Amino acid sequence: MKQLYLHGEIPAQSYIELIRRCPELRVLRWHIKQDDPCPVSDIISVFKLYCPSVEQLILEAAHLMDENLSEILNGCHRLISFRLPRSKIGELTFLSLSRHFTTLQSLHLEHYTGLTSKMTQQIMASCWRLTALTATTLDAIDILGDANEEESIGTETGIRDQSQEWVCTDLESFDVFICGLEGKPIEWHQKVIQRLAKMTKLTSLSVGPRRYHHSSSTGTRDGLDLRLKTGLDALSSMKQLGCLFFNGVWQQMEEQDIRWMIETWPKLYVLQGCMHSDPKQRWKLDQILEERNICTPVFEDDLRGESVEESEEDEDESEENGDSYSDDSGDSDTS
Repeated sequence: MKQLYLHGEIPAQSYIELIRRCPELRVLRWHIKQDDPCPVSDIISVFKLYCPSVEQLILEAAHLMDENLSEILNGCHRLISFRLPRSKIGELTFLSLSRHFTTLQSLHLEHYTGLTSKMTQQIMASCWRLTALTATTLDAIDILGDANEEESIGTETGIRDQSQEWVCTDLESFDVFICGLEGKPIEWHQKVIQRLAKMTKLTSLSVGPRRYHHSSSTGTRDGLDLRLKTGLDALSSMKQLGCLFFNGVWQQMEEQDIRWMIETWPKLYVLQGCMHSDPKQRWKLDQILEERNICTPVFEDDLRGESVEESEEDEDESEENGDSYSDDSGDSDTS
């Protein structure tokens, strides 16, 4: 047996006996119940003595401590795929994970409490075989290199690109919230986009937060601005891109931005996120995408469900009541 999926009411110790009988095991997915004591030493022994060929590990064990997970990773000979959902871990686990950086091809740390932006940057600069990455956040300052206040004075952008280069240029799926851009000049967005442009094999790109409140469908202004004026055209190298997700990130896209995406990314079939703060503009952009059969999933609270006539009636009412109407499509968010 080369694959095992362990999930049920059986005690973890009993599963250990089962795993020991699978010397050719390569893929292990194990959900360890929170109230079930985890036999860490036995797991390590199994990996070292009985199943040395395990190379894909999905471990759902929210109650494991940092040092426990670190020991388990140290017990694995060679990992090409690792997924750790809903775990609270720290630097010890990350240090042990780094032993596998040269072999990892798939890494999913979507609810990895304790994963810092600097750690994610280290992954991007180290895992050259990586084809799929899911992480929490990646701050622009870590992508581009730190710049202290004194060095920023008198410079146009306040940044100096001195961080480690990304080596995982074979990535096909990237799902990380790129943040730290609120109030920054356009040049910051341009430089981050230029980094992304090196990943020419991407089929799925997600740059929004994994958790955000739908009650504010326009999203945070701390994310990446995806417009031609902020350097979007650098992503013309992504000819394989089929899905673009920017859920929870404030955008002010115009028709030219959307038409550029359609013409430049021939395989695009999903564009998900709030494209503009103005519901009328969102509706117009939706129509352009629908004409090309590109899916734009709608959130329950998204105002795209309104008709243009209803939106205009609301605007007229506002003007009659003496309220001023603002398009709010300015560029103050990036300039």
